[in-house]
Amino acid sequence: MLQQFFQAAACLHAAKTAIVAHGRRLTYAELHAEASRLAAALRGRGAQRGDRVGMLLANSAEAAVTAWAILEAGCVLVPLHAASRREALLPVLRDAEPRWIVTAGELSASLAALRDGAPQLAGLFVWTPKPGTEAVIEWQFADAGAAAGVTIPQAQTPAQATTVEAGEAGEAENTLAALLYTSGSTGEPKGVMLSHANMAAAVRAVNAYLRLESTDVIYSALPLSSSYGLYQLVTALALGATLVLDRSFAFPARSLALAAGE
Repeated sequence: MLQQFFQAAACLHAAKTAIVAHGRRLTYAELHAEASRLAAALRGRGAQRGDRVGMLLANSAEAAVTAWAILEAGCVLVPLHAASRREALLPVLRDAEPRWIVTAGELSASLAALRDGAPQLAGLFVWTPKPGTEAVIEWQFADAGAAAGVTIPQAQTPAQATTVEAGEAGEAENTLAALLYTSGSTGEPKGVMLSHANMAAAVRAVNAYLRLESTDVIYSALPLSSSYGLYQLVTALALGATLVLDRSFAFPARSLALAAGE
């Protein structure tokens, strides 16, 4: 299971930088703790193994936390493009039927108009910046249709979080890890079903031809809703490498300076 690769990397490289994104840096220990806290919150709200959870976030430390947390909770990750228009998101929500969506404060308002088209949606986990600090990630939960959320308490250690343990050998072969949607350029987007075994095989293939190691630093400006963008995150976390997340390559001089600096 993918989360087991991530957990092993966190044990081996606890103090190493895992994610660099827009002024925020998270070590593997910090990333694991935050992911376990969100996973526990999902399970505490009733998330069951195999439930689909949408992730509507731009490239950020919060997105990395969310992807790990959804898998650790035993749920299916459904990455949604943060820049998508309402008419592009609605068919995906209808098809994937996520019970929860994790998003950011500035994006949550756009989801209000989509709730009528996604009646199965139980609620939103909304990331909001905590004034005066960049180190603390605060999440709020809002029931579908609710106007306000409640802060999820900070977990003291990853061990306190409720996680789904791996089952029988070979389970990863048949267990759905993610639903990735096509661009929809010639029709409505179509969901591609990826098992844990599918994604682990892809990670091994990428590592085989790129010869990546835990000492590598990987730059990514691809959205995590895209196949290669998501695999850059998964590959980095499985290896214990450092991933530098950028939101676009629209300003190459800035992006190249970031790459050089890291």
